[in-house]
Amino acid sequence: MILSLSIRDFVLIDRLDIEPGAGFTALTGETGAGKSIILDALSLAMGHGSDRAMIRAGQDQSSVAVEFSPPVRHPVWAALAEAGIDASPDETLTMKRVIRRSGPARAFLNDQPVSAALLSEIGDLLVEIHGQHAASTLMKPSSHRRLLDQFAGNEKLLEMCATTHAAMAEASARRQELEDAHAEAIEHRDWLAEAVSELSSLNPQEGEAAILTERRTLLMQSERVTEAVREAENVLEKSGVEDALSKAARATERICRLPGFESSQDTLPVAARAAAEAVERALIEAREAAN
Repeated sequence: MILSLSIRDFVLIDRLDIEPGAGFTALTGETGAGKSIILDALSLAMGHGSDRAMIRAGQDQSSVAVEFSPPVRHPVWAALAEAGIDASPDETLTMKRVIRRSGPARAFLNDQPVSAALLSEIGDLLVEIHGQHAASTLMKPSSHRRLLDQFAGNEKLLEMCATTHAAMAEASARRQELEDAHAEAIEHRDWLAEAVSELSSLNPQEGEAAILTERRTLLMQSERVTEAVREAENVLEKSGVEDALSKAARATERICRLPGFESSQDTLPVAARAAAEAVERALIEAREAAN
């Protein structure tokens, strides 16, 4: 499954490229030959702990990249898709780790930056390192369910469960959409009812807008109207029109009460009565105008 392992400036290694090939591969050598360093480099590429002490002396950074060719039905592809990593079973999968003397370590999946935690999660699906001081995947509770399902051959059941869960999630989302739409419709209905109630209380009439516009125009002239009315009041008060008309009314009334003037149809009595009535009307009109 491992196609190649590339190590650069890691501990004592300057440059090393390993291509295991198909079948079983064994790394042999005397104690101190560097076998454990290669395993440490592989662990680093799989997302395990990093240390700046791993950088080769005199270098600014160290990098390890490992290339895999997982089968099409390998669970790693589903995990990559769930994590949003652009990867295809038709291509290889490359995991890379870079340690720098200045700055944090970086992790990559198919040249896409990822967290060390995600790199470790993907690495655990591809490689299990057994050693004197290396923890087995079997000891990690997070891997127990996957191992048990694989042993029991639950692939079809898992697929059915995933399909059912996806359908349930879709149905729940659709139900939430309908509930939101229903709540929005109720809110809109209440708003319309309130608007109709307000319109009913206003009781608008045909042509009312034109009438209100005309009334508004008149009210806008209120200052000029007030000014003119005050001027007219002052003139009426200062001129003494009412007093003059009252005196004239009393004078003409005395004429009409003279002997022979009350009912005579001669020219002079008729003219006197007409004058008295005219003065009376003028007095009444002047008072109404003042009011």
